Amino acid sequence: MAMKNYEKMGTKEAATLRAKAYDVVSEALNSTGICVVSPIKGGALFDSGETYIKVSISVVSSDKAEQYVEEYADQQQINAEKAAARAEKEAEKARKAAERAAKKAEKENSTPENAQAVEGF
Repeated sequence: MAMKNYEKMGTKEAATLRAKAYDVVSEALNSTGICVVSPIKGGALFDSGETYIKVSISVVSSDKAEQYVEEYADQQQINAEKAAARAEKEAEKARKAAERAAKKAEKENSTPENAQAVEGF
């Protein structure tokens, strides 16, 4: 994915941009009932009513942006592989449980007590 190549931003401009981004995020979260608790080191803390949410915004240079996108895509691939492995493991667990249940039912139906009860019927 080709990213636009922006000129490196100065510290003051980056801080201003980051502050504007925090304002946008705060307004969006506040509109859903999630309120700002306080600014904290590295971000801002929000209260959702059930838990806290830490939001961190960074201004990055153009040369790093593509790297971050690629790292995210790589992590998503790893997460998908892990999810598939967990699903496969759960399916195997369910299959084994079904086999055990079938064997138990077969064993219960083939006991001598059941055989005598069927003959006497």
